[in-house]
Amino acid sequence: MPSRASTAARISGAEPGACPPAAPATQSSTTAIAPGESRSSAIRSRNAATIRRLINAINKEEIPVIFHIELSNQKMAGTISEATGAQVRLLHACHNISRDDFNNGATYLSLMQNNVEALKEALW
Repeated sequence: MPSRASTAARISGAEPGACPPAAPATQSSTTAIAPGESRSSAIRSRNAATIRRLINAINKEEIPVIFHIELSNQKMAGTISEATGAQVRLLHACHNISRDDFNNGATYLSLMQNNVEALKEALW
């Protein structure tokens, strides 16, 4: 059975151990729209196809954890989790912090320690 790290790399298209490519500074949001189809319908269809592809990959590779970033809408992660049984965990980028985390004394180091624990769970 392949390691989870190599599986994650295959799903993302990266070589195992390689750094992911940097995101472009601007991204185009071009969606093909069939005659008579609304833009929102085309986007929903594209999102549904993405979710199906992710669910299939997670089930096939037996991936136990789905990560989301802080302050994000977790609807897609929740949908995928329900379909696969994978747990949803936070991987904090430390760019933003919730008011609750701030009020509870979260630090950069404590957030990174939480990330380490989440990654251990996902990779071992």
